[in-house]
Amino acid sequence: MSSFDRLDTNELKSREQKLTAKLEKVNKELHAEILERKQVEEELHYIAEQRKLALEIAGLGTWEYDVASGLTRWDEKSSEVFGLSHNQPHTQEKVLALVHPEDRQRVIADIRAAIDPTGPGIYNSEYRVQRKDGTERWIAVRGRAFWRDKEQKLKPAQFLGTLMDITESKRAEVALEKAYQNLEKKVKERTVELHEAYNSLKESEERYRSIYESSLDGIMLTKPDGTILSANPQACILFDMTEEEIKQAGREGLVVKDEKLASALKERKLKGQAKAELTFRRKDGSTFIGETSSSLFKDVYGNIKTSMIIRDITERKREDHKIRRYNKVLEGVNRIFGNIVKDETEEELGNACLSVALEVTGSQIGFVGEVGADGLLHDIAISDMGWSQCTMYNKTGHRRPPGNFVLQELYGSVINNGRSFFTNDPQSHPDSIDLPRGHPQLKSFLGVPLILDKKKMGILAVANREDGYNLEQQEDLQAIAPAVAHTLQRKYEEQQLRRTEKALQENEKRFRALVTASSEVIYRMSPDWKDMNRLCGKGFLANTESPNQTWLEGYILPEDQSYVTSVINEAIRKKKIFELEHRVLRADGSIGWTLSRAVPMLDENGEIIEWFGAASDTTEHKTAEENLKLSEERYRSFVENFKGIAFQIDKNFNLEFIHGAVKEITGYSEKELVSDTSWRQLVVPEDVDMFLEAEQKAVQWPDDYNGEIEYRIRTKDGKIKWMHEFHQKISGKSGRPEKYTGVIYDITEKKEIEAALEKIEIARQKELHHRIKNNLQVISSLLDLAADKFNNKECIKGSDVQDAFRESQDRVMSIALIHKELHETGGDDTLNFSPYLRRLVDNLFQTYRIGNTDISLNLDLEENVLFDMDIAIPLGMIINELISNSFKYAFPETDKGTVQIKLFSEQTGDELSNEKREYIEKCTRYTLIVSDDGVGISETVSLENPDTLGLQLVDVLVYQLNGEIELKRDKGTEFKISFIVQKS
Repeated sequence: MSSFDRLDTNELKSREQKLTAKLEKVNKELHAEILERKQVEEELHYIAEQRKLALEIAGLGTWEYDVASGLTRWDEKSSEVFGLSHNQPHTQEKVLALVHPEDRQRVIADIRAAIDPTGPGIYNSEYRVQRKDGTERWIAVRGRAFWRDKEQKLKPAQFLGTLMDITESKRAEVALEKAYQNLEKKVKERTVELHEAYNSLKESEERYRSIYESSLDGIMLTKPDGTILSANPQACILFDMTEEEIKQAGREGLVVKDEKLASALKERKLKGQAKAELTFRRKDGSTFIGETSSSLFKDVYGNIKTSMIIRDITERKREDHKIRRYNKVLEGVNRIFGNIVKDETEEELGNACLSVALEVTGSQIGFVGEVGADGLLHDIAISDMGWSQCTMYNKTGHRRPPGNFVLQELYGSVINNGRSFFTNDPQSHPDSIDLPRGHPQLKSFLGVPLILDKKKMGILAVANREDGYNLEQQEDLQAIAPAVAHTLQRKYEEQQLRRTEKALQENEKRFRALVTASSEVIYRMSPDWKDMNRLCGKGFLANTESPNQTWLEGYILPEDQSYVTSVINEAIRKKKIFELEHRVLRADGSIGWTLSRAVPMLDENGEIIEWFGAASDTTEHKTAEENLKLSEERYRSFVENFKGIAFQIDKNFNLEFIHGAVKEITGYSEKELVSDTSWRQLVVPEDVDMFLEAEQKAVQWPDDYNGEIEYRIRTKDGKIKWMHEFHQKISGKSGRPEKYTGVIYDITEKKEIEAALEKIEIARQKELHHRIKNNLQVISSLLDLAADKFNNKECIKGSDVQDAFRESQDRVMSIALIHKELHETGGDDTLNFSPYLRRLVDNLFQTYRIGNTDISLNLDLEENVLFDMDIAIPLGMIINELISNSFKYAFPETDKGTVQIKLFSEQTGDELSNEKREYIEKCTRYTLIVSDDGVGISETVSLENPDTLGLQLVDVLVYQLNGEIELKRDKGTEFKISFIVQKS
């Protein structure tokens, strides 16, 4: 028997069991190896997807450059930037041909430096690309070179990197270059940090920290009770404190308490965020005005915290204050010039000037005085009626009411020194003396000398401003002082001229009476005027008692003799009355003016037998005319040099005169505008209606009217300029308008600055919305990644944890969509809500549509519904919650159903009181209806006490909108929400 035959059955079974066990062990090891390999492949795929997602979020493209072959391969994003196909490699020459000529040599140098084995191998460059379609793009390129050892020498083998289209960023940098000179460096640093952040979630935290640290605005993380948890470096700079000192100070130590703070805290509590302008206190006690934006949020532990962004707008406030001061002064100057024609007396005009001075400086009392030829200060206008009890000493030492007093005390200091000054402690001023009996108590004083043609003509003084005076009030009063001086001088000369004209009229009457009887100067001349037979000069001219053949040399100046003789010969030839106003040598030897008139005495044959004449002294009248002409020249010089245009038009809006910088502003001369071209023709067509409405308003106003308007004109050379016009209607005795006067200023530069600032603000808002949208998308991606981690854990799959992550992600994306819409539509804070709502609902529909369910979506939305951020964000979150609930719970046992959304405005207010209706007319009521025809919501669910987070959030958000919500359970579920939005 063989050994095989000797093996019993038990031994065979034992061997079989061992072989089976060994085989099972091998199978398990093989299965484990397969599972491990599959897991590695899935992990690699997951990492690749993460990398792809990070690149998409960051907007990055990738590229690879083979140094040996000189070929470059791009992904789709990179190819799109260059405008080339990504399905084929491109030569370096082809790529460099697309680089902007001004940047090409720098790019080549950067590439050579990057592939140099002696260098670090880093490539980092920004340059412009000129695509074949003619467009120009800016790109940021980052890369790294790799070498291989070939024949013991390092040779560049491969060049890998990424690129980003930064065209919009570059355009924003150009627009903001003047205002943010340091922003370019920060943006580049943030761009690098952002690129690195997307490679790793860990680096993302460092990027946010960098933004926090390098922000140009102060940022603080706080608790709602005002406890400060952290402050960024810019906040430390703003408050001149360390971060620890800011924490210790807290809100109570940093914010100056006022109504704005309480109002902002209340608004933040109701709406979750608030904006306000608050006054902050620095370490040294000084203060600044900060534009703040504060919002509430929950941290990962569910604790409510607040973030606050602070921007120092003190300088902007100062500029606004300067502009208001400038406009107030211009308005005052316009009123002063307007009163030249309106006021009859120098006293009335002085009171008008003083009224402007008191208003501009905020003073209680004031004084306008002029220095007379006697050296005394004569009062023109005194403001306070209490001064009627005041008595002062005159030169003789007797008490008398104010007026014609000696130049002393503070008034004398202003005039004698010829300089303005102010004091907020008049009693201690070295020039101050005891106040006269009955004089109002001086708590503060500001005086400005009135100077004309370097001559000190008087003083403009104000006193008793509530908060005292500073350089601002001094500068404002100095600005209106020249206008006061010129208008008072003009009114004085007008009154002098009126007095002169009145005297001339009276003299004319007396002269005519004397011609009839015994004229003041009577003379008789021979027929040919060779002999003066007789002249009775009455002290004006030397008498001639006997015929005088040398009268021409004795009475007429040598340079005037030829002209006087020619007029005499013409009268002799025509036998007409001789009449001439000319210069003469008066009896005292001085030069005077006379109006001479002589009548020919004819015989029977019509021949002249003698001339009988009379002459009057017009020297004073001529002097007054010359003084008036000089005054007009001075006034014209002032108007031409005050950098504006003064005008006067009649009741039919015909231009009577226009003076000032006419040629410089319009390109037309004054003569052209008065005779050939009307001012209305210069107004651009788009502003003509507004210009005519201003004219009609002035005409229809029942009393004297002061108005202003801004409009555009087209100059002679075709340029468009902005004008700011102040105008005044001056009514006559009948009440109808007789004159319209005003001044016009060129505000083109101011308008251009305002437009530039508006563009900067729009760009800033657009960039802000873009960054917020990106940040919210990153947060949504993080929530998505965090939710996916729980998929591998059996105990958590399908639990509320995953649902909570998904709901939070939807809420974040609903807000991100708002900022995306705002960024794409221009960057302001007003959102066209209907397109946003369609995109939001479409995203939710794609998210919750599972399997082959046939759930339809009906949208009935009013177009052009514009909401600001305070309305759009809570309304978007409400819709997100209600639509999500419908998709999740309304159709559990059916594959078909309908979800409907309606949004429309309503007309209301007919049944309200007049007061409430007036308020409603300024508002619009909107109604939002979200409904489905599903199984309906449980009767146990109450809106007054909701038991789910979603309905709780809806209830809070409706309350935030000051709206009302109604739930209907008929044939499914319907939520009806009504709210009122105030019209902008």
